[in-house]
Amino acid sequence: GAVAVSAHLRRGRFELAVHPSFQCVPRWKDRRTSELTALIRSYEYVEEEDEIDPKTRQPTGRKVERSYLFRRYMDEQVDIVFKPWPLDSGPPRWDEAQVAEGVAHGLGVCPAIWVQNLENLDHYDGDSDCEGAYQTFDAMDRISSQMNKALLVNMDPTAVITVDEAFLETLGSTLAKGSDNAVKLPKGSTFDYKEIGGAGIVAGFELYRMLKQQALDACRAILIDPEKISGSAQSARAIEYLFAPMLEKADDLRGQYGEGMVVPLLERFVLIANRVLGAGVTEVREADPAVLDLPPRVIDGVPLPHRVGRGGRVSLKWGPYFPATTMDV
Repeated sequence: GAVAVSAHLRRGRFELAVHPSFQCVPRWKDRRTSELTALIRSYEYVEEEDEIDPKTRQPTGRKVERSYLFRRYMDEQVDIVFKPWPLDSGPPRWDEAQVAEGVAHGLGVCPAIWVQNLENLDHYDGDSDCEGAYQTFDAMDRISSQMNKALLVNMDPTAVITVDEAFLETLGSTLAKGSDNAVKLPKGSTFDYKEIGGAGIVAGFELYRMLKQQALDACRAILIDPEKISGSAQSARAIEYLFAPMLEKADDLRGQYGEGMVVPLLERFVLIANRVLGAGVTEVREADPAVLDLPPRVIDGVPLPHRVGRGGRVSLKWGPYFPATTMDV
């Protein structure tokens, strides 16, 4: 339901790193606004290594799997990655001797942003896109599995024979069916095939469709045949009416990830740029690629080098969901 994203400058280029929330421990500066004072990322992973004989301390020629613990620490002053800690070496120690690499960025703010996918005041992880529909998904999976099983085990037709019991015993297991075989029966006997009626499967399919629509409603997702909105006959306004629930949810996501992630990350990029350029940046000048390696600005089709200055206020404006059609114009 939540994700942490951190801003960095590496070899003159701005970069973003994504940190899954289930691997992170946030330390809050302001819990209400999800502002961090520090972020700790930690997770276990496995490496395949040469087995070492404990007596000779030499490789045995065999491979073994060894578990390690990764840890990274970011706060308002430093960003540190520790050496992997082998879990078979006792409780981990995170001190200066275990630091693999680090930087004292001195930004005064944590370079990481914590953003909820959908806002939930009861838990800092927030809600996922499918909140409220997971039980419905489970029910759909069970119904689909049961319908599949019922159809597979009943596709082969069952032979139904009406015959004298004594003659039936003579048949035993020698009954041969199929287009290449003929079944010889006494006079007055009958032979027929019974196939699955499928009423239960049809009912299951209808229930499956109902649950699918229920899940779509819970997720505010709209599925529409593309042919119904193709061409210029539909205006952008009409299409927005068709997708109204989904666009409402998209507005919520824009609010979460726009003001909650995009703007704060860009503000951190400005802080980083001021940090590497020096605090006394007062005049506009071209960016030095060795310090800030920025892609060129394209104005009227002409690429121009970037210029840097003192920075300013970062604001965000979203565009329309659908381009204007000829009918709108």
